[in-house]
Amino acid sequence: MLSPTNDVARALHGPWINDSLVARLIALNAQHYSFGEIARLLSLEFNLKLSRNSIIAKARRLGLEHHEPLFRSAYTRAAKAPKESVPKRKVTVRAPLPPMEPPRCVALLDLADDECRYPLGKYPFKFCGRRPKLRGSSYCAEHYAIVWRQP
Repeated sequence: MLSPTNDVARALHGPWINDSLVARLIALNAQHYSFGEIARLLSLEFNLKLSRNSIIAKARRLGLEHHEPLFRSAYTRAAKAPKESVPKRKVTVRAPLPPMEPPRCVALLDLADDECRYPLGKYPFKFCGRRPKLRGSSYCAEHYAIVWRQP
């Protein structure tokens, strides 16, 4: 069991208060183990939970160089085969709508029930106000095509 002063040291410095742990990290790095393998081995040997990132951070603080692994162990991932290209969906292009009359730029309170409510510009908003508005919609045909796009 750890003493109270040792608990405080562990809280401040993490698991690296153990000199033999640091020495083993240096030795495994010199043997060209990957950082992930070093984390796994040290976790098993010292009964700690060490992540690959904690090993990388400690190695940088110690000034250790990163070595490419000399061999691939059973714990490292094999290279993935290249994926086959997936055919892309066809994009349908709709014909542009015929030009319509320009928007009327009407204030919200001045709009009638059958006029387009598409907002124009920035605050204070003015609205399109074109007639006829599409049945069951708040917009004219041109603005309906902008707002509701088919997937």
